[in-house]
Amino acid sequence: MRYTLIGLLLCFTAGINAQITGGPMIGYVEFMEAALWVEVAPTLSDIEVELTNDSTGEKTTYSFPVVESAFNYVPVTMRLTELDMNTAYTATIRVTPANLDAPEDERTLHFTTKRIWEYRTDPKEFSFLLGSCAYKNDPAHDRPGKPYGQGQKIYQTMAAMPTDFMIWGGDNFYYRHHDVTSESGMRYRWHHSRSQDSLQELYASRPHYATWDDHDYGPNNADRSFLHKDLALQLFKEYWPAVHYGHDGDPGVYQQFVWEDCAFWMLDDRFHRAHHRLQDSTSTLVGNKQLAWLKESLLFSRAPFKFVVIGSEVLNPIGQHEGWHEYPEELEELLAFIAEKEITNVFFLTGDRHFTQINELDKDGIRIVDITCSPMSSRPYYNVADREADNPRRKEGTLVTENNFMKMTVSGKRKERVLTIECFDRDGKLLFDVEYESQRIDR
Repeated sequence: MRYTLIGLLLCFTAGINAQITGGPMIGYVEFMEAALWVEVAPTLSDIEVELTNDSTGEKTTYSFPVVESAFNYVPVTMRLTELDMNTAYTATIRVTPANLDAPEDERTLHFTTKRIWEYRTDPKEFSFLLGSCAYKNDPAHDRPGKPYGQGQKIYQTMAAMPTDFMIWGGDNFYYRHHDVTSESGMRYRWHHSRSQDSLQELYASRPHYATWDDHDYGPNNADRSFLHKDLALQLFKEYWPAVHYGHDGDPGVYQQFVWEDCAFWMLDDRFHRAHHRLQDSTSTLVGNKQLAWLKESLLFSRAPFKFVVIGSEVLNPIGQHEGWHEYPEELEELLAFIAEKEITNVFFLTGDRHFTQINELDKDGIRIVDITCSPMSSRPYYNVADREADNPRRKEGTLVTENNFMKMTVSGKRKERVLTIECFDRDGKLLFDVEYESQRIDR
């Protein structure tokens, strides 16, 4: 599939940023629909998208109004509907200033809608990037001393590595403690994150899917008691386009999507999270409704690989900080369900810890894997080799304590799918690679 950027989206100068303040970004892409995203100044009157079918040359024009806002930056989701399947499109985004004396701005993106493969052919090979923990320094708002952010070069490395899409595994930016006291502060942090020049090429290069963890939800280690959780949810939806969020009236940033023959669950580990020391009948990481939805939809799925994305580690039995191990009854309920129902090939994709490792568990003959990938640009956690040296589930050779990201590739014929995991440093150097065959149970 083709997700390229024309001319590095021109250039991101101060003049352009006066109109477009972040993006454009490719959000989700489906069979007959796609979503683009951009953040703009409130002085714009509207946004026009001219969509060209690359095969036929047919053009369709969409118009999206810029709503009035009390803030200096307005996120806009542009849903492009009634598209043709398996079709390459060029989207030309034009923003028109309310002041007609100001210049018009134009950006161009490429995307390809999904194809139907079932009952026709084998699924295609596909790949995606995985990363979490993305700190962008902001000296006026940061603590004095050595910057916590480790530079932005990794995002250019990632942008230059072709994949079909990217998954953001949480802590995709970091609220500062004073940000979360008001809507102004929270909106500023979203704007600061999305306006980074170093990220624009990556945003525009492929579709993006995300969940959150504590730092892009609220304060450090925030749980369901966070006063502004509803605002946090609203902002997440404004900045990460999705077909749906939540299920059956249950709020949260959780969603599900498919790519070729594989299924992806993006879980919410914050909105319903009880304090881990509460330990009463309401003690939960994901909430009863989300857990029930996850279990039943895992049971329903026939995907050869089932990727469950969540901000907190799942299988680390000696984690020194947050993780699903702090909610042992809920975690055991999920793992026992997976084993009892013989749900194969569940791979948790997690972040948060500021180091990378792969944990494996054999649960009554069912292999369950937890792939932690962190951090992209935050400060790494260097002491894990000492404090968690005796982790019995860690796959040998997968511990990484430097800035890194992963490329995950699914290949092979329909009944012989293989997952290849490659971990890279900020410069694109391969740190390790691991391969898993799709597990089949014959009983």
